[in-house]
This record gives sequence, structure tokens and C-alpha cells, in this order.
Amino acid sequence: IKVHQYIAKFWYQAELSFHMIKLQSFYVMLAAVGSFGPHLRPPSYHDIRVSLLQKELEYIDNLMMGQREQLASFGCFIMSYMLEWK
Repeated sequence: IKVHQYIAKFWYQAELSFHMIKLQSFYVMLAAVGSFGPHLRPPSYHDIRVSLLQKELEYIDNLMMGQREQLASFGCFIMSYMLEWK
């Protein structure tokens, strides 16, 4: 499939770790791009470095709010990695 070759070329040019292909977020991204259609414009350099990064940090900060409360109350908390996609 030609699109696989495009993905591979990007992977090699960006020198991405081969382990990244196993990330669920990669498959979620592909599904979102595919469902958007052919007119999706990529995010800009500024979007990736500033606005989208800020949104992701806010999202993670909101996820951590409950853990910070536990840390204040108990001095520690248990954390596991979980992805939640909107």
C-alpha cells in the first residue's frame, strides 16, 4: 500500500523509534486523519510548539488534579498510565 510507504518514509526521515509504531495514540491519530478526509491541513510549527502543546499540558494537569489532592492528604499516591481519548 502506497500510504504505508509514505508513513515509513516519514518515520525514517524523522528518525523515530520503531517502538512508536506500537503506541495506541498512533492508531488513534491515523483513524482521525482518515475520518477527516483528504482536505486536512497539518498543524503548523507554531501549533505544535505552542497552542497544541498548551492544550495537552492543560489536559494532563486536569488529570493530575485528583492525584495532587491525594499527595497533599497522604504524602503519596499511586499512578498508572491510562489513555483517554475524546
